[in-house]
Amino acid sequence: MSTNDGGRRTNVTRKTLRGVLPAVITPFDEDGAVRFDLFEKQVDYLIAAGVNGFFVAGTTGEGAMITSADRRRLFEVLSDHTSDDHVRCVVVLRPDTRSVLRGIDEMADLAPDYVSAVVPYYVAVTQAEIISHFTEIADHSPAPVLLYNIPQNTHNRTSLETVSRLARHPN
Repeated sequence: MSTNDGGRRTNVTRKTLRGVLPAVITPFDEDGAVRFDLFEKQVDYLIAAGVNGFFVAGTTGEGAMITSADRRRLFEVLSDHTSDDHVRCVVVLRPDTRSVLRGIDEMADLAPDYVSAVVPYYVAVTQAEIISHFTEIADHSPAPVLLYNIPQNTHNRTSLETVSRLARHPN
């Protein structure tokens, strides 16, 4: 269920994160095109195995390299194959705040249960900039935001103090 908050959809169904929520691999063909048929088979296999939900388009799914249209289609396939009992999280792996916000907007009508993003990457950032980045994302996102800390890929580490401060944000 969602409500309208000043022209913005807000996800009021806050599903509990529990159990097994795998990061789904995005399969590609030899030319680099996403194989949606194989993605669908993988989702069906994982459902049969009893998983509780899914992360789509993260680092395992090559989320930083796929197009916005492919990320959207992957999430549509996932939504078509899962029930309301499954948690559906989309990862928006983009290097800067504005790009993440655009990615969230592109997915909003599909109503993911959670949105996940990483710290800005490619350039070094401070903890204050990380706080600003995630605060702006959480203020904007219609779904709760999960911090995705992968410093080996972003080269920016999120401190425990920063995580603690961000955890106080209502979204």
